[in-house]
Amino acid sequence: MERRRNPSREADTKTGTARLRPVCHALFLGLLLGSGTALARPPATPLGPSIVDTGSTQVETRTFTVPSPDGSEPAYRISVLVPRAAAPRTARPCVYLLDGQAALEHLTDDALAALPRPLPVIVTVGYDTNERFPVVPRTRDYTPTVGDEPPVDPLGRRGGGSAAFLDLLQETIVPQAEGDLPIDADQRTIWGHSYGGLLVLEAARRPTSPFARFVAASPSLWWEDGAYLSQLQAQLAEGKMPRRPLTVHVGAMELVRKSGNSAMERQRAKLEGPANEQLVEAMR
Repeated sequence: MERRRNPSREADTKTGTARLRPVCHALFLGLLLGSGTALARPPATPLGPSIVDTGSTQVETRTFTVPSPDGSEPAYRISVLVPRAAAPRTARPCVYLLDGQAALEHLTDDALAALPRPLPVIVTVGYDTNERFPVVPRTRDYTPTVGDEPPVDPLGRRGGGSAAFLDLLQETIVPQAEGDLPIDADQRTIWGHSYGGLLVLEAARRPTSPFARFVAASPSLWWEDGAYLSQLQAQLAEGKMPRRPLTVHVGAMELVRKSGNSAMERQRAKLEGPANEQLVEAMR
């Protein structure tokens, strides 16, 4: 069940650093501060059990899978965490976390217990695999096409599927995840980092995005050797970017993560720091 306080939110929300409710800030900051260890581990390191496997005193959980539209593997694994506390009289906020497997590592009972109340509904959007960061599908799904040709990242992984993945999110994943839960659509947030941060920016650029708030942590604005940033800046300069609450966290995660690929690191060093600063300034 979806509830909106303001059906015309696209017209009256403000572009800039979002003033999210304290629970969302705490959740994002906790993930950002806690993700450094996970990001420093080799991506192939298998995941351990999460509260979805062991159970939780803080949230009720359910998990479902969604097949890839083209039938390729892996499928998508979606976990829905609903607070066990008595349901509020008003609709709940809801937070969607990309790289769902890695996010679940940090959503322990202790971490959830430390967050302010009321907790939001949390939806982790991941892949049906034990890899922490399935690099091939996340590159495909989280990155946009900028020019006429399908993009390839510096490690040779094909990208450019963000539009199709956003369609899947909007048309299939969000409706199945929320079901008959009373969700406040004006407090539906999407969070992602690195390539996931690009996906968040693409969601914010969509006039029909199902999300109302957007949090991009160290988005990979060097994508396509800076062509993506140029396209984004042009859209902002022309006033064609939908005006929505956007928060950009910069720097901390990228300082920890190293790709092991010199070409990628050179692109990051050349573009990412200045690009993030420019984006933050443009969104004020």
